[in-house]
Amino acid sequence: MGMLSFSEIDQGVPVCDMLKTPSGGNPVWILHGGDHFTTLFAGPGAAPDSCDAATPFTLHHYNGLPPAGPRMATITVNAPNGAAPKAPEQLEESYAKPVPGSIDGIVQANSTDKAARPNEWHTWRYEVVLAVADLDDTIYGTGRELTAEEIAATTTFELAPIAEGAPWRCASCYRSRFKTMCFGIKEPGQTHCECDHCDKKSREECGWSFEMPYSELSRGWQGSMDKRHAPKIMSLLRTKWPSCSIVFDEPDKPPSV
Repeated sequence: MGMLSFSEIDQGVPVCDMLKTPSGGNPVWILHGGDHFTTLFAGPGAAPDSCDAATPFTLHHYNGLPPAGPRMATITVNAPNGAAPKAPEQLEESYAKPVPGSIDGIVQANSTDKAARPNEWHTWRYEVVLAVADLDDTIYGTGRELTAEEIAATTTFELAPIAEGAPWRCASCYRSRFKTMCFGIKEPGQTHCECDHCDKKSREECGWSFEMPYSELSRGWQGSMDKRHAPKIMSLLRTKWPSCSIVFDEPDKPPSV
């Protein structure tokens, strides 16, 4: 038997290769969703690791625990990029300061979009804050140096204008929110951040957040929103088959993990 664990997503520690790819006949995985355990398995003759990566394959998910179970669900997985690469021999420093102009963080999804299309997170707009230069390491701390190739491959954006008569969020306040607990919402027409943390800097000095549709987010942030808003089982399966798409036998009732 193998295992796929949500701890890989929450804590960034890879599950070992022998658990991700169990040996023997038809694969069986225990799914660790964080709260309890469920089971995923391939039917006879449908071992996914022997399938062509371009060919969708079928898996079965069993949850024996109330209130979401007992329930058996059928899942069709399409994994055109194949399985995840092998885990590294040792964990290495992965944090690097963001490139100025790239997305520093996503505050929240648009509440109107969520209410209108509750299960369609890929059609929502998201409130983003862009990264700024941090020469003295006071904003983002220290991390590994990005290579020239990584910097060149990073998607950057320009600040969108603030809508006339709309409130705005101070980006400087938002970046320091864990220290100050100030989330930076300002009144319409306010031209300066009046809080003590920003020392009454102008709106142009502080910057502001703005909304961006999912389709325009950088690929990494699209993946982050998938993890945040998609059915949890999708994120779990993507630790084994990155970027896979999933079709459930009951589309409006994804299996609970």
